[in-house]
Amino acid sequence: MVRRQTCVGLAPMFPVELEAHGHLSASAARVWARLVDGAAISSWCEPVRSLAADGDRLLLHLVGAGARDWVDGEVVSVEPRRRLDVRLRAPTAQLRQLRVEVELEQTDDGTDFSLRVTVTPNLLGNLAVPLRRLGWEVTMARAVRGFRAALEAHEVAGSTVVEDVCRERHVPPSEAARLAATAAV
Repeated sequence: MVRRQTCVGLAPMFPVELEAHGHLSASAARVWARLVDGAAISSWCEPVRSLAADGDRLLLHLVGAGARDWVDGEVVSVEPRRRLDVRLRAPTAQLRQLRVEVELEQTDDGTDFSLRVTVTPNLLGNLAVPLRRLGWEVTMARAVRGFRAALEAHEVAGSTVVEDVCRERHVPPSEAARLAATAAV
């Protein structure tokens, strides 16, 4: 379920918050392992083609309408198997920032999740917010559905849980070089 939060007025660079809440039939450890698997993100999140990480620095290759090729970001905070908070800088020409916060809670029959996406447009992006909001909601709903489907497919394959995946990141040399070049700009 995606819940809409309305914005009042046309103040410069007001944030738009989108939220989704739900339940997954997998354990929090399995959900976490899939969530932080950078190689698998493109299978459930349409705009992301690939992800490179180096510690708390992120570099995403995005595709889609208005998306920049490579977007720099950072992990704001992380509590393995519980909470992930990521901030992306200028993912499109109309956005200053995109923040994604995921919270997981283990239950007797799986994991409850809470997803909050905060979109902060620039001045030009403010003008397009009413038109773009529906697109953001659709993208978020597709990501949730895609994640659920990828998680279920992963469960059927009988894979093992990787512990503390978030702390064991590997960056391919080509993407590490691109990450370094982006950081130098």
